[in-house]
Amino acid sequence: MRFTLKASASILAASIAMSATAAHAQDTETSEDAASSGNVIIVTARKSEESLLDVPVAITAFDEAAIEAQGLVSINDLPAVTPGFVYESLATLPGRFDNSPRFRGVGVNTGNPLRQTASIFVDGIFVANGAQGITLNDVARVEIIKGPQSAFFGRNTFGGAVNYISKKPGDDLEVDYSVTVATRDLYDITAGINVPVSDSLKLRVSGQYRDKGGHYVNATNGEKVGDEETWSVTGSVFFEPSDNFDATIRVNYFENEDGQPAIGFVNSTFHNCGPFTVGGVTGTDSTLCGDVPILQPALNDAPNDTVLDFYQNTLTQLNGAPRDTYGLDRQSLRASLQFNVNFPGTDVIFSWLTGLNYDEVNLFQDADYSPDDQFVSYSGRQFRDFSQEVRFSGNSREGLIDWQFGANYFDQRFTNNGEFIVPAFGRFAFGGGEPAQEEANTIGVFGSAQFNLTEQLSLTAEARYQIDEIRNDNDLTDNVGAFNSTFKSFLPRFIVNWEPTPDTLVYASYSEGNLVGGINREVAELSPTELARLEVIQPGAPDFFDEESLKNYEIGLKHNFGGAGFVSIAAFYMDRGNQTVRRSDLIQLDDASQDQINYFINIGESEIKGIEFEGSYELVEGFTINASAAYIDAEVTSFDNSGIFGEVFGSTDASGTQAERFPRFSGALGAQYVGELSDDWDFFARADGFYQESSFASEINLTTSPGGFRSNLRAGVESEKLRIEAFVTNVTNDDTPTGVSRFRDLSANTPLFDFGTFGWIVGLRDRRQFGLRVSGNF
Repeated sequence: MRFTLKASASILAASIAMSATAAHAQDTETSEDAASSGNVIIVTARKSEESLLDVPVAITAFDEAAIEAQGLVSINDLPAVTPGFVYESLATLPGRFDNSPRFRGVGVNTGNPLRQTASIFVDGIFVANGAQGITLNDVARVEIIKGPQSAFFGRNTFGGAVNYISKKPGDDLEVDYSVTVATRDLYDITAGINVPVSDSLKLRVSGQYRDKGGHYVNATNGEKVGDEETWSVTGSVFFEPSDNFDATIRVNYFENEDGQPAIGFVNSTFHNCGPFTVGGVTGTDSTLCGDVPILQPALNDAPNDTVLDFYQNTLTQLNGAPRDTYGLDRQSLRASLQFNVNFPGTDVIFSWLTGLNYDEVNLFQDADYSPDDQFVSYSGRQFRDFSQEVRFSGNSREGLIDWQFGANYFDQRFTNNGEFIVPAFGRFAFGGGEPAQEEANTIGVFGSAQFNLTEQLSLTAEARYQIDEIRNDNDLTDNVGAFNSTFKSFLPRFIVNWEPTPDTLVYASYSEGNLVGGINREVAELSPTELARLEVIQPGAPDFFDEESLKNYEIGLKHNFGGAGFVSIAAFYMDRGNQTVRRSDLIQLDDASQDQINYFINIGESEIKGIEFEGSYELVEGFTINASAAYIDAEVTSFDNSGIFGEVFGSTDASGTQAERFPRFSGALGAQYVGELSDDWDFFARADGFYQESSFASEINLTTSPGGFRSNLRAGVESEKLRIEAFVTNVTNDDTPTGVSRFRDLSANTPLFDFGTFGWIVGLRDRRQFGLRVSGNF
């Protein structure tokens, strides 16, 4: 038992920092077959099987052992243990409504899935929305890849990508299970079964039910807020009739049913500074200087009868039946097919990947985030996308050149609608309510060639040529046609890697990424007089906005300490050009009514530099430490911001400010000891600590989201078939916000239709929990 124990502890030490299990040589996206010898870790970040020390890319990954050891549940848990990565479920609206993954200080102030600077993938297939609802119970590995990944992953990987690798059916008839119970009403049950129908055909079916109770009490009615309910079912089929062919089919369906989110709202009464005078010009608005206070939820407890009647019987809901209470519901279906062909007698492999995703979500909420009965809102979204990718890979000239090339097609339709309801008036037409649709069609070709010049030195050239067609229809119910725009881009990456010893890799790389532009439909539909009114607020407000560019220069070092641990360091400089910002301005229309005009505009540039570190080491037999840290300086070098910046400072020159909602410094430290109780049982104990520096809540760099330190403890016993673990999360009840978003103050502190005064939505962190987890297989 001691040999098995030491090997598993050593592999886990590596996996905590940057692990990934080996994939089947012909199935680089969906397989999780592991082949670890000592601490040789295999990853597939470049869509081919590579040793961790041989992949010249900054990547953090977690296999099943690391996911279990650290109690990782969803994407919300990954940023704390991944240097240079931030994920907020509070993108624009609270709760599990939209996504906001960001790498290395590269972000954008919108929840629009077509405008995200980083993307989530499942088995190489793009996930437009709902990543918060995907739990890690049926995931074999998570790979978090930093820096532009456009050459292999395509659109919306401007700053990086996260790829979930799903479990595939096993070779033996086996049932695996996990049951978790914890204080504050947490119940989680997962189970899966592997069925080998024959040597060539294997099945897996798994499911999960997770019920998370709220951690905070709504001061308005004394009821809990922040409750989340998830259930999911997954089926997969693996077919391998010969050594030269395999195919995998996977289907996943899940639902989220959530109550009101756990948020505090900091309204405009907390403003304590501004407006300021810069260059002889005085701003018009005040703001909050310093940390946002951590306030307890005080939300309107329920919609009144007038609101509920209008919502259920008059408003056109995009998805399903209207709710009876405030909250969120989501239904999501994802399906994929991949097959791989190894041509006999050659090293050439042909791979085909097809994906289909459908996601719909509704959010019915108290829109003023206060006990006041001022505003209620409904937001609905639908996502439909279809993708295909074909790829050839192999090597030539007796292994001197490793190559791959391929093509992909992606079609996404994003439909949304929303409505503000003012209880005092029944309905307020601000926001419309008519469904709008954005569509993206992307065709790309890509390839790479690695030239192995010597046993220690290689050069790699990768590139993608991509055509994006964007279509925007702001109202599907009218007879006005859609607006269209096309963007073409060439996105290269060049890498030099040198291995001075078998255990050391030094690399340097240059890569480019792009964030596709789009159409400002609401601006394009304005009359000349309405446009003139908008341009008083924002001169040059455009019908179309251009794509952003990102150039990344990176050097890195990876070293394996003879199987006892390893270290990885990456330093980078990024030049972000043609930067966009989302504006939302209230203007008077020609019919004397008022409307909020939402649009993007290219008005900035940034320089980003930083360093990321992670590593692990087994100090003595059974005792391992791991650490990670990132320092990122994301400075805006040119930014003409007549919006919030100009309103507070008078001057519109925002150069010299820091990127919003991204900490300069973050780090994690963990320690684990594993020992032997008997021939059949081991014991383990683990402690993890996570630190995050404060970050700016908006581009004006005055209001800050406070930083903090939190910790988790875990201990238990395990055998070959059973693991019992007791845990405490957030031991010290740290209240560092999960996110802070600037939002209009619509409470009774402001006049009813005053949309020019702002406050802050503050996401509240889960409090201390004590729990017990039992998992195993038979």
